[in-house]
Amino acid sequence: MLKELVRKSIHLMGLMYIPIYLLTDRIMMIIFVFFLTLVAVFIEIFKNKIRWIVWMLREYEKEGIGAHLYFCISVLIITIFFSPQACFVGVICGAAGDGIAGIIRKICTYGASVSMFLTSLILVLILNTKVDLNIPVALISILLATIVEAKVRRIG
Repeated sequence: MLKELVRKSIHLMGLMYIPIYLLTDRIMMIIFVFFLTLVAVFIEIFKNKIRWIVWMLREYEKEGIGAHLYFCISVLIITIFFSPQACFVGVICGAAGDGIAGIIRKICTYGASVSMFLTSLILVLILNTKVDLNIPVALISILLATIVEAKVRRIG
């Protein structure tokens, strides 16, 4: 369980994307996320040689591509092609919603999707008090992310 909590705390650190983006501009954010994606590539290349990284990886990630690389690439893509508001919703779903769902899944399989949806929704509503989000579109995005989270058990 400790391993999973460490993994999910790293997941939740993805939420730092939002205040960093709010404090910078789009170009700086693309550069920052590109740098993080390069770090993820570096980790991917050397993952089986660095003990603390091996400890955190799931078995299928040791042989295949780790979820950290997929996450960084997807965040880079949304940062390049979508508005900051759309990116915020995507990162909330991918970092917080999926992270909390993973923890809940260890306790109760049936509660994971509900926790994904509610965590994402609550954080989007909180963020909406500071950033003007399109709530109907955000709700559709959260619902679609929840469906994907419920269907996909592993990446790679």
